[in-house]
Amino acid sequence: VGATRWYENENGDLKEYRAKYSSDSSGIDIYASGSIGLQDPERADSWGTSFFAPKVAATMAELHRLYPNLSSAQIEDLMKSNLTHDLNTGSAGTIQVLDYQKNFEFLNNQTF
Repeated sequence: VGATRWYENENGDLKEYRAKYSSDSSGIDIYASGSIGLQDPERADSWGTSFFAPKVAATMAELHRLYPNLSSAQIEDLMKSNLTHDLNTGSAGTIQVLDYQKNFEFLNNQTF
């Protein structure tokens, strides 16, 4: 699991990027936001590596609970096909990121 961060650009728009503190190894399967918003979930009020891995683990655990007959590889594919968005990192290419809003809605409703 790798991390992304949110920042506000000069126009006041929120943009996501791969976090500088995250590994950029080719072995990373998925990224998740390393930012956590305290009042607005789109804002980066706090951040760190301890914020992103539990998001992915909680999602995979819930998917395993809902679909106990699927393998871990199938659960990962299900998560990636329903709960991620692509993020263009420029020269490093495109990465898959666990989408905050899609994941939030899934964990609250147990449906895609």
